[in-house]
Amino acid sequence: MTFRQLIVIQNTGKHSAHVRICSPNSIAFQIKTLQGGVFLSPGLRILRWVHYSYKRNSVLHAMIPIYINWTYIDYHVICTLAKENLSIEPNSLDFGIVDIGSTSGIKILTLKNDGGKSTRFAVDLGPNEMELSVRPLKGVVRTRSKMALRVELIGVEEGSFYGEFWIKSTPNIQVPVRVNIIIPRLVVYHPNTTGDFTLIDFSPTFTNTVRHDTLILRNHSAQVSNFVVLGEIENDLIPINNINLKKHPEFEVFKIHPLEGRMDPFEGRIFNITFSPTNKVLKNVGEFRKDESRDFMIFVRIFRIHCTEVKDIISMPIL
Repeated sequence: MTFRQLIVIQNTGKHSAHVRICSPNSIAFQIKTLQGGVFLSPGLRILRWVHYSYKRNSVLHAMIPIYINWTYIDYHVICTLAKENLSIEPNSLDFGIVDIGSTSGIKILTLKNDGGKSTRFAVDLGPNEMELSVRPLKGVVRTRSKMALRVELIGVEEGSFYGEFWIKSTPNIQVPVRVNIIIPRLVVYHPNTTGDFTLIDFSPTFTNTVRHDTLILRNHSAQVSNFVVLGEIENDLIPINNINLKKHPEFEVFKIHPLEGRMDPFEGRIFNITFSPTNKVLKNVGEFRKDESRDFMIFVRIFRIHCTEVKDIISMPIL
């Protein structure tokens, strides 16, 4: 492979100058010499092409002896090899919180080659305990250009994880990766909550009065979730609005709002529960004396329903 550069020697003075050009001290560099020298008149110039033939990395510079009026000048010629200069942006990937069993959002890792030479790369995922997926796994980054890598992972185990993968190129680049994987669930905040069971215990009251209590339901998930409240009757789950109140009048004295809805990631929702016994309901459950009390109890379950929004599907990139 041969390259060349032009040398211009110009007489900018008022008198003629004697110019002599000798051979370089390296055979990798060639120039048309003027061993005997010539006289260069004012305003005139001498043009010489310096040719460089690439031999090996150790021969990258030389000196050309030039004499101007018998004054010796070392003219340095240097060849700088084009090199790769690969870098990444960002320097690390943080996937934040991901639900177990779900895929994370796609992170874009940009490879930038600021060097003067194209470079190849290959992605080394190693043991890949974090179930990382990188596309493309190999390619070429042209000089002064960029390439986007699409990185995602699957949550397979609960906990906070730190890992890495490598981009094998010149130089090799380490890419740190961090993720916090959680189990998606609905969490109830109430003084009488134990595990998955919550007791709403209303104090004794009179007919035709209303008692209120509240609880907070939180979507402990990195994704949007729907919820629905179902009544439990003899191990059957029935939508509250579909329950036959004549057969089960106890569901008429308890009201829960809301009965269904949508919750964003980690959103909390206030539920209002009321107890309002009326004479009409008491008649339906049977006769009792004025000095007699009666207890009411119902069981309800709140179910989390995973959902994928249409806008998330539409915005998903095609790989």
